[in-house]
Amino acid sequence: MTEVVLALGITSFCLVALMGLFAVGIRTEKESADILQVSHLSQKLLAMRRNTPDSNLGAKFPIPALQPGSSIAKTVVNLDQNGLIAPSAAEARYALTYRVDAPAVGSRKNFSVYLNFHWPAQASPANAAGHYEVLASIPPR
Repeated sequence: MTEVVLALGITSFCLVALMGLFAVGIRTEKESADILQVSHLSQKLLAMRRNTPDSNLGAKFPIPALQPGSSIAKTVVNLDQNGLIAPSAAEARYALTYRVDAPAVGSRKNFSVYLNFHWPAQASPANAAGHYEVLASIPPR
């Protein structure tokens, strides 16, 4: 009888420890999924801007047209899950901080585009659940 009680106690202890590991695993999977989604979003935004650096892609596209000689200071916009500017802060999923360092007019140097995402958009960058940064170089046309 004592052996059965001891075995049940050890089994219960192990099951409680495994349940704690499951919670950590689920949280880690959620964080990984968020980072993967925002990395795909940043690749999409940069690819669209790389293909048409000097074109206006619409009022909802977050990164403005790149013009030599006109750098863009640190700017913050709220984005929806598709990477477009959200109609309101309440509907935003990500906050995007971007900066563009432009080459001089007539120069063949590349644009330097810095993107920093954090989520949820309503949180401050210091209190965000996650963040993702990328620095890209885009050649002028």
